[in-house]
Amino acid sequence: MNFRILLTRVQGVTKHTIKDQSQCGCFWVFSTVAAMEEISQLTTGKLVSLSEQELVDCDIKGEDQGCNGELMDDAFKFIKQNKGQTTEANYPYKGVVGKCIPNKEANHAANIK
Repeated sequence: MNFRILLTRVQGVTKHTIKDQSQCGCFWVFSTVAAMEEISQLTTGKLVSLSEQELVDCDIKGEDQGCNGELMDDAFKFIKQNKGQTTEANYPYKGVVGKCIPNKEANHAANIK
C-alpha cells in the first residue's frame, strides 16, 4: 500500500508537502511525525519537517518494528524517552529499515515533555 499524508491548514498549522512511505509499511511513523510537526508548530510557531527514518531505524526495542508496522503510542513513548526527534534534513527518509545512527538522532528539533 502506498500511504501519503497531506496536511492542510488546521488551527493555524500549515503543511505544504506530501510525504510518500514508498514500499515501507510504516504508516504509524508518518502519522506520528505529522502529529509531532503540528504540535511543534503550535507551540513554537515554526514548521519543522521531522524525521520518519529516525523512528524506522531507531524505535525497534519495543513493539515498533520499522517497515513492519506498529503503534503511534509506542512511537510517542520512544520520542519522549529519546528526549526528542531530529529533522528530516538531518536524518532523511530512505523507505527501508537501516541501522540507527545515534549522532544523527541525538540532534533534537522537537520533543515531548
